[in-house]
Amino acid sequence: RRVIRFAVQQAKGDLHNLYQSHIQAMEELLYKQSGKQVQITGGFCVRRIQDTLLLEKQTDRCKTNNTETLLYAYPLAVGETIHAEAAGCKIRLWTSHAQNTDFVQDDCTKAFDYDKITQALYCRNRRPGDTITISGGTKKIKKLWIDEKRPLNQRANIPLIACGAQIVWIYGGQVSKKFTPTADTKTYLWIEIKKE
Repeated sequence: RRVIRFAVQQAKGDLHNLYQSHIQAMEELLYKQSGKQVQITGGFCVRRIQDTLLLEKQTDRCKTNNTETLLYAYPLAVGETIHAEAAGCKIRLWTSHAQNTDFVQDDCTKAFDYDKITQALYCRNRRPGDTITISGGTKKIKKLWIDEKRPLNQRANIPLIACGAQIVWIYGGQVSKKFTPTADTKTYLWIEIKKE
């Protein structure tokens, strides 16, 4: 971990906003296939190429509707506040027991069943083919936003919370029914997103 921190400091110039979740995500890349990457602080990403981790300025772009969009993905961890610079927000995660109802859900704060979170959590923007589980089944996010008449120029920057490849929450919109708390929920996962 010291080697990772040193490499980031050399490339970026400081360790500002580098969290334990970033370091853990970089370590996990060692066990993933070549080509996988994670975004860390300061617009940098770490990419695995064969047996090497390459630290570089984020340049990944996605072409949708004839416009290029910078792709971002920030690893999240319970108990930490992450500054997602590309999304223009900060994200805080914490847990509570089911009987604790002191926290209020609003547009910026949502509760989920923590036991249903079985993969790494990320804050990222939309990828082609993304879907979310809503009442009545699964729906493509692109179709959902067309139905909601969301302006095209806003869609690429809307933060999404993802558990692996599954969308948990579209900030300012839908929450996946797959992760919604029920009467059997023992531990709540709270996620708060605040625009900066």
